[in-house]
Amino acid sequence: MSRTLYEIFAPIGAIKDKYKAYVDIGSSLIKSSQHCLVLATYPNVEQKIIQTLQNHMSIGQPLNVALVQPLISTIVHKRLPHLIYNPQHKRSKVSYTWTKMFIKSHLNWSYIAPATITSKLPLDWKSKSKTMALRVTFLVK
Repeated sequence: MSRTLYEIFAPIGAIKDKYKAYVDIGSSLIKSSQHCLVLATYPNVEQKIIQTLQNHMSIGQPLNVALVQPLISTIVHKRLPHLIYNPQHKRSKVSYTWTKMFIKSHLNWSYIAPATITSKLPLDWKSKSKTMALRVTFLVK
């Protein structure tokens, strides 16, 4: 959610009280939002996601948002389908932004821009993708 300077600052140039707390704790408006706290009331699901991602990292599986996003979506959809089901769109989705914020806030991981050499698929990408899908299926059960 974007904020304008007029929303944050009073006419005399001082920060409005509503936003002063964010400055005092050294946090941005986005980071301090309730964005990633949606799973806080479901610690078992949150832990399952964290454990699954850590397991993938420990076996050397390179992770990016494109891989993590469907993984989280699968776990949440399996365990808490009511959280992400939108009857208006008839589909479920965990957003790209939410995924990045979850990874940053819960695991303190960050992504770097990929080099062109790393964005090319390996020759055995089909077998690696199948193996990953089987791992995800096993871990979600």
